[in-house]
Amino acid sequence: MKRAIWYLVLVLSLSLFLVSRVWAGELEDKLLQTAGSCNINVMQDMLEKGADVNASNKLQKTALMIASEQGCTSCVRLLLDKGANVNARDNLGGTALMMAAMHGREDIVRALLDKGADVNVRETGFLQYTALGYAKESENKKVIEILKAAGAKE
Repeated sequence: MKRAIWYLVLVLSLSLFLVSRVWAGELEDKLLQTAGSCNINVMQDMLEKGADVNASNKLQKTALMIASEQGCTSCVRLLLDKGANVNARDNLGGTALMMAAMHGREDIVRALLDKGADVNVRETGFLQYTALGYAKESENKKVIEILKAAGAKE
């Protein structure tokens, strides 16, 4: 009888664990989708429900990278405040700073630098650009100035 109860407890515990992992995966998926649509309220809700702030998609892009690329300053600030890894890298070595620089997101570039983004890290893809390389490619003079003031090198 004791063994049967032990097995029942074990099965129930395992079931609860598996259900919680499925639910957590759904939270992260929603968080990543929300980063692209700049819905700060839903993002806050997902984070409060326990979504992993550093979760990534199949290309290893995090919510911070997506929000940086989309220009959602409020989402970027929320993610940074919740402990998002400012130097996380995607499957090609890209960072949130590179994505913000590529799209001329001045406020986001500043926010990322304020939280310690590595200004001189290079992507591992074909171009091997830094954030400065992307800013130059997009010809955004203000972002170039911000990055150089932060110590960016060619």
